[in-house]
Amino acid sequence: MFKTNPFICLIDDDEDDLEVMSASLKLHGIRIRSFKSGQNALAYFDHASLLAEMPSLIILDYNMPLMNGMETHTGIK
Repeated sequence: MFKTNPFICLIDDDEDDLEVMSASLKLHGIRIRSFKSGQNALAYFDHASLLAEMPSLIILDYNMPLMNGMETHTGIK
């Protein structure tokens, strides 16, 4: 499916990391969606897949509490 409005998804529990990555990407006109936990990202992906609004790229932190990066990756459909 052709994406008319592509974006990058950032998933990281560290607010400073999210802010730095977001600011860098926005400087280049890249749209982003960010999430502070794997659970929040998976809830979004469940809804987004129904609307065909999946990101072009996912940047995922491996070391997060409750649900680490690998567990989050495994849950993405």
